[in-house]
Amino acid sequence: MTSKTATKAIAVFFLLFGIALAAFIVMQGTNYYKGSKSLVTNTAEPSVNCIKFFYEISDMSYSEGELSFRLNNLGYSEDIKNITVTAGEAKSYQLSLPKGTAQQVKVPATLSGKATFDFYPEDCSIYKTTCSPETGQCKLQ
Repeated sequence: MTSKTATKAIAVFFLLFGIALAAFIVMQGTNYYKGSKSLVTNTAEPSVNCIKFFYEISDMSYSEGELSFRLNNLGYSEDIKNITVTAGEAKSYQLSLPKGTAQQVKVPATLSGKATFDFYPEDCSIYKTTCSPETGQCKLQ
């Protein structure tokens, strides 16, 4: 038969073990929650906010440090208020392009090597389009 002291020691050990296990589960749950919240904030929300832009890029040309292209904001899109063009370095430009209209865009640029530029509206870099003035082709990344 075990003494009362040994029984109390075992009971205290299991109590402390249970508390430690509960703390570990709570910390792991908190980490999973924060990770999933970050994923939603950084991936899902931009996807939902950016899916509303539909556009076409055509008539591209590049000469003497100036990139020019025609931006057609399709009729079922939202109004485009700013764009980001990465040609050497990323720069954002204010633009007023209501849905269903088109506009010729001219921006300073430095194209070298691969001679392509990236384009996306309204901070929607997850849906950037890469275009080549040489081939006149664009593709969604």
